Parts: sequence; structure tokens; C-alpha cells
Amino acid sequence: MHALSVSTHTVASVCPTWRNSGPSTNWTMNGAYHSEKRFNLDFYKNNTIHFFLVPSLLTCALLREVPIGALRAHLAWWLDLYRWEFPLPERGEALAIDVTRWITWYRERGALVGDTVVREHPVVRATSGVLENYREAYAVAGRTIAAQKEWPITRQALLQRMRRQFQTSLLLGEAQKPEGNNVMLFGNALTRLAELGHVELVKRGRERWVDRGPKFDALADLILRFGTWAPQDPLFVDLSTRTQ
Repeated sequence: MHALSVSTHTVASVCPTWRNSGPSTNWTMNGAYHSEKRFNLDFYKNNTIHFFLVPSLLTCALLREVPIGALRAHLAWWLDLYRWEFPLPERGEALAIDVTRWITWYRERGALVGDTVVREHPVVRATSGVLENYREAYAVAGRTIAAQKEWPITRQALLQRMRRQFQTSLLLGEAQKPEGNNVMLFGNALTRLAELGHVELVKRGRERWVDRGPKFDALADLILRFGTWAPQDPLFVDLSTRTQ
């Protein structure tokens, strides 16, 4: 069972009914649970993640050294990517206001000095990994599809290949979140990649099949944008900024 720790500083800013009791205070849910309680814990964990959607994406963007002026567009891209995962917040001007509010909050608490993120700050460490299981699942889904040689392939067979690839990625240190090895996440990623034109979903009789889409060749650029983990440093690395 994974521990779920929520900084009261962060919760207080998004949920006013929670009282901020100090910089070192954490609400911690840990220990042994009966199997019938796991569903409830997962439910509340998933709902809690919604509170941290924008700040987590903001933290990851700052770690990737995205310029302050480009943050709104950067976050909007990731929000669109995760449209099957979360009831998304408003974008456009509302998102710009939200991003500005969070940047101000980060600066007031020392997590952002000027335009530079303080990597060791508790707020940064607490929010940087909140969405990592989603990013890792989508990255593995994309890599698995890109590596597929024979088309079409049944949806079920492709999802199983994604699961095996994720397990391999864990062993190689390319992924860090075992909970990302999830058929539901892979299914949502596959649906989103179909919407983006990288694959096509076709139903033939009782079987659902996946085939190459009109934008299949552009999948490599998307995979680069997903980034990866650096084995020597548990922080996000953006491969798209590297020269080939």
C-alpha cells in the first residue's frame, strides 16, 4: 500500500476548509488496510489528485525550465492530453489566472526564486511526482505503439504489450511508478492517441483492432515530449530539448 501524504500548505490554498498548521505538517494515510477498503482509498486518492492537477503540472514545467511566459500554453497542452483522466479545469483566460495565482503562491513560499524553481523545496518535491504514473503510462503506450511492426493488432494484444513494456521499463529504471502499469491508463492513452491521429481504432466483428493512423510518423515527436527519467537523478528530463 502506497502512502498518501498531503502538504497542508498546498491543500489550504485549494481547499479553504482545511487549516494550515505549519510548514512541516503533513496529513499522512499509511499502514495496513483490508482489501475492501482499498477501493475507497483509491477513490479518495484519485479525487485528491484533482486538487493538485494544475500545481503538479506547473512544478513539472518549472523543472523542465519552461519560460514563465510559456507556462499557460504548456499546461494547456498537458491538460488536453489528459482529457480522459480528469474533469479538466477551465482553460484560456481562466487557466492563465490560475497559473499566475500559483506562481505567486510558489514565490511567497520560496519554491520559486525569480523565475528559478528551488528543486529541494518541500512544495516542489511534494508536487513533482503526483502525475508521474500518468506520464509514464502514456510514454510507455506511445513507445509500444511506435515499436509495433505488424499492423493491425487487436486492442487487447496491444494493451498486454504495453503492460509487458512497462514492467521492462521498471526493471531498467526508465519508469518509477508501478501503479502506472494499468490497463485503464493504457486504454485512455490509446483513445487519446487515436484522437490525435497516431492510430486508428476499428471494430471488426466482436474484436476491437488498432491500426496505424494518418499521423503515425509524428508519434516520435510526441514521445520525445513525454520525456523520461534520468537514472542518476529522480527528476524529470525533457528529451525534446536534446540534440540527436
